[in-house]
Amino acid sequence: MKEVIVLASGASSRFWPLGQDRHKTLYPVGLGTTIFGATLADLSRAGYKRIIVTARIGDVERMRKEVPETMDVFFIIQNEAKGQGDAILRAARCLREETFYLTTADKIYAGLLLDKLGQFSKPGVLWDAVLIATTPTDQPSLYGIVSQTESGAIKSIVEKPENWDKPDPRKIVSAYRLNKKFLRILEQTARQEYNFEAALDEHAKRFLAWSVPVEDVPETTLKYPWRLLNLNRLLMQNLAHNISSSWPGIESGAIIVPPVYIESGVTVSGSAVIRGPVVIREGAVIGDHTLIRDHSYIGKGVVIGAGSEVKNSIICDGTKLHDAHALDSIIDEDCRLGAGTRVSNSRFDRKDVTSVIKGKKVSTGMRHFGVVIGKGTHTATLANLMPGVKIGQNCRIGGSFAVTKDIPDKHTAYLNEEGKVIVKPIKE
Repeated sequence: MKEVIVLASGASSRFWPLGQDRHKTLYPVGLGTTIFGATLADLSRAGYKRIIVTARIGDVERMRKEVPETMDVFFIIQNEAKGQGDAILRAARCLREETFYLTTADKIYAGLLLDKLGQFSKPGVLWDAVLIATTPTDQPSLYGIVSQTESGAIKSIVEKPENWDKPDPRKIVSAYRLNKKFLRILEQTARQEYNFEAALDEHAKRFLAWSVPVEDVPETTLKYPWRLLNLNRLLMQNLAHNISSSWPGIESGAIIVPPVYIESGVTVSGSAVIRGPVVIREGAVIGDHTLIRDHSYIGKGVVIGAGSEVKNSIICDGTKLHDAHALDSIIDEDCRLGAGTRVSNSRFDRKDVTSVIKGKKVSTGMRHFGVVIGKGTHTATLANLMPGVKIGQNCRIGGSFAVTKDIPDKHTAYLNEEGKVIVKPIKE
C-alpha cells in the first residue's frame, strides 16, 4: 500500500492577510472545492489511499469534509508550528511501510507528482532510494536548491542560498519518496527551522539521493497569497458550462458566455455580462450593468452590485461590492467595497507587480495583480487601492485617497483635513 504524508499545519506567515483563521489550503476556488480537497482528490485518482495529514486542531473539522470516501485519512495534530521536520516525525508514527511519500497540501497535482517519483528508473537507483522532485529556477535565494551530478545524483541541498554561483539551479518542489533510514537521520538532526532540509542533505551525502525532474507538472506552490489566483485558473481549466436560461433567477437579456457555472439560488440582472470561465456560488446576486470575466470565482451570498466589474478575482463568501472594481484580486469573506472603490492592477512601467512580504519587496511574477483584502474589511466611497497592496482583517479604509502601502489588521486609514494620510489602530 502506498502511504503519503501530507503537510497541512504550517503557520502560513507569508500568506497574510489570509490564512489567519484557517490553513491557507482551505480557501475555496475553482468549482468551490478547497485547495486541500483538490490535492486529496488527485491523490485518490492516482491510487494513493492511505494518507496521514498533519494539521492544526482548528482545521481538522473542515478538512474531514474534503476527504474522498475511497481514502483512509489519519489526522496528526501539530498546533504549534515547529517546522517540517517535527511534523514529519509526528506523522511517521502511523507509517507501516519501509518507504513512503511526502508532499504538501497545496499540490493539486500531487498524484501526478508522486507517480513521477514512483516511475523513476535509472541504473544504480535502488527500490527504496530517496527521491526528490525538482524543477529549474532563476530565483535560487527563495527555495531549497539541490546541487547534483549530470546523472541526477544529489551532492548537497542548500536552503535559500544567498549567493548561488553554479549553473542551472534546481529547486525542490515539495514532493519526495523517503524511507525509514532517512527518518533515523531526521531524529538525530538538531531541532532548527530547516532541520528537514539539513537531514535531506545529510542523507544525500551518506547514502545518496536522486533529483527527479518534474518540469511538465504545473507549479502550484501557495507560498504567497497571490498564488491562489494561479490555482484558481488551473482548477477552472476544464470547467463545464452549467446554466439554463430558464432558471428563475436569471433575467432575460443577461449575456452569459460559456463556460459559466452557476449554482442554484443565484440572481442575475438582465443587463449583466458574464464571460467565462466564471463560477458563481449559491445565493449570489449579480446586479445591473455588471461585468464578471476571466476566471473569476464568486462565493456564496456575494453581492456584485450595480456597475461593478470583477476580473480574474476570488471574491469570498458574504462580500459585497457596490459600483466597485476588483481586478486580479483576492477579497476575503464579509468585506464591503464602497461605491467607486477602484483596484489598480498594473504599474505605469508595465513591469511585474511587487508586494511587501516580511519587510521585503517580492516580485509577484505577474504583470497584472491587484490587492489582497482580509476578512471583514470595509472601504468607503472612491477608495483607490494600488497594485500589490495588502489590507488586513477588519480594517476601515476611507474614501478619496490612494492606498499605496499595506494596512495592518484592525486599522483605519483615511485622509485628514490637511491632506495627510492617517493610519491608526481601531479602538475596541
